[in-house]
Amino acid sequence: MMKRIFFIIVLLSAVFLLAFPFYIYRTLPSIEEIIDYEVTRGSFIYSDTNELIAKLNSQNFDYVPIKAIPDNMLNAVMAVEDSNFYSHQGLDYIAILRAFLKDIFYLSLKEGGSTITQQLAKILFLTPEKTLTRKLRESMLSLKIEMNLSKRDILELYLNRIYFGHGAYGVEKASKLYFGRSIKEIALPQAAMLAGIIKSPNRYSPLTNFTMAKKRQRIVLSLMEKNGFIRRSDREKANKTAVVLNDSSDNSMNYFITMVRAHLIKNYGKKKVFQEGLKVFTTLNMEVQNHASLSLKEGLRKYDKSLGWRGVSSNIELNEWNIDRELHASIPFRKGDVVRGVVINASGKRAIVSVRGIVGTLHESEARWAGRRIDQETGEEIIDEDFDLSESIKEGDVIWVRIKDMKGPMPMLSLEQLPLVQGAIVAVDHKIGHIKALSGGYDFVRSEFNRVVSAHRQPGSAFKPFIYAMAIEKGSTPSTILNDIPVSFRWSGNKSWSPSNFDNLYRGEVTMREAIVLSVNTVTAMLVKELGVRNLIHFSKNLGINGSYPKDLTISLGTLLLTPLELTKGYAIFANGGYSIKPMMIRRIVDFHGRVVEHNRPLKKRVIKKSTASGITLMLKDVVKAGTGRNAYVRGVESAGKTGTTSNYKDAWFSGYTEEITATVWVGYDNGSSLGKDAGGGKIAAPIWADFIKRTSKRFD
Repeated sequence: MMKRIFFIIVLLSAVFLLAFPFYIYRTLPSIEEIIDYEVTRGSFIYSDTNELIAKLNSQNFDYVPIKAIPDNMLNAVMAVEDSNFYSHQGLDYIAILRAFLKDIFYLSLKEGGSTITQQLAKILFLTPEKTLTRKLRESMLSLKIEMNLSKRDILELYLNRIYFGHGAYGVEKASKLYFGRSIKEIALPQAAMLAGIIKSPNRYSPLTNFTMAKKRQRIVLSLMEKNGFIRRSDREKANKTAVVLNDSSDNSMNYFITMVRAHLIKNYGKKKVFQEGLKVFTTLNMEVQNHASLSLKEGLRKYDKSLGWRGVSSNIELNEWNIDRELHASIPFRKGDVVRGVVINASGKRAIVSVRGIVGTLHESEARWAGRRIDQETGEEIIDEDFDLSESIKEGDVIWVRIKDMKGPMPMLSLEQLPLVQGAIVAVDHKIGHIKALSGGYDFVRSEFNRVVSAHRQPGSAFKPFIYAMAIEKGSTPSTILNDIPVSFRWSGNKSWSPSNFDNLYRGEVTMREAIVLSVNTVTAMLVKELGVRNLIHFSKNLGINGSYPKDLTISLGTLLLTPLELTKGYAIFANGGYSIKPMMIRRIVDFHGRVVEHNRPLKKRVIKKSTASGITLMLKDVVKAGTGRNAYVRGVESAGKTGTTSNYKDAWFSGYTEEITATVWVGYDNGSSLGKDAGGGKIAAPIWADFIKRTSKRFD
């Protein structure tokens, strides 16, 4: 009896061992699915001129054929990931045995022993957990891939899908991310650094740990020499060549693209967005977007520098930064680019700086602002009366510089630093509601938080035009006399509140026009007392301003919470002659078969009288010409707008409009810290707005 039971168990075990692999094989994806995986349609994003500006995939990659990938890149990856790639049939049995022995030693699945084909199988269709079933499926899928695809096909698929960190999949995205150029344009040093990242993107990313990335690059180059891909002289030259990272690319458009992506997923689902080839025609204008981003960055850097020099970011050994002009001289510079450089030597009057492998000159006059610096230990401000450049920077320091001039054999540079302060800018075509530009911060890579739509901040005096609009709707005019005197208000709980003016002056009788031009607080508070807080909240919400409102008189000083986009929507009402307009980022969406699945048209609604909008516009023009918004004035451009500054200078605003566009600028710290004494909207935000309008107005000439 026992023998029969044993025989049955053995027989069933044998059947299972034979049937289980067959079952696993039946569950594997077909070769057609593997091939088609490279061309998932994704969604295509277009600008307002129907220019392709982005593609949304389930993963962030740009597919490139293997013929566009340099041999150095192919060889570097094979050398470090699978040196026997062309000799095995999908499985490296020696590596598997070595991994198996290590797994036995550690009593767990620690060692991978994976070939490039196995890695491809895992990243395409399999899950990352380390189980025997998953390993079996991976091995069988690897064999299936090898039986049906050529080695170059496998390598092409792998190099387009492998992860390189910071959300970038595939060699093309990675090359653009790290070096600012297509994969077909990179040389051996860059190829070796990219190949080194694959093992552990978090550990070997040159953006976060350049030292580790450099060490890993040297290992890759040594393996390339060992496997006969390069000569010793090639390795030595590549080791000495500076790898210059991508510093100056403008990624501000990603704030807008991220908003579009969220809208699509919410309304259509991931499958439709990432696999069914939607064409999304947006409202974004690339020219206006570039102007907005540049103006915001310039303004934030200028303000940050006014606070003082915080010192260099790091210091490196100069033998890690040898100059190879022949390799890097072809890299284009744009006047105004802000990039990293390394100080080769520095004296009191000038410094020689290596920028992307090209030597530039930094004169003392272009760094004098650093004479006002912040002590990194005490936080105290130090002012050098006799500024000496060599006391601020020294040999090996990594610094940020601007390309000031490209004339002559050496670029002329000026000293910069990355700002700690943040900002936002949004511009809307108020006639139809199209969002033409949107930048939610200084740098999307440093912070993906979109302050245009997610930062709820107090607008301060930028809210006053809506109070005056309600007063005009109730019968007042810009000539109505108000009384600017000290005043105190009491409400429940015996609490009192005494608003004061920005300049601590009281002018007696003033017209409403004068009050808004000078941004007088006392008369605004008395006006809200007369109109009623509840009535004002109801009026503002009817305008479409959906903020978080206080229920007391402090609302007169703009203590509600609004986003820059909400404030822009409000100002567009005045620009539109009393009509509210819904801001939109998508014009229409077309599916893969050409069917329109979404078509957005302007939605206008009259919310105030035309005469009210005209009265506010008249007053806001005076704000720009002679009031707190003088720094927003642009010669030859008719504009209207208002500054905003909150208590303790935590927020600086300017919101305004021209005939063509309504735009808002906000500047502040994410943690709510003070911008500093007198750092109001007129001083910080208005100049950014003016610079943007000046650049943008040229396209309407």
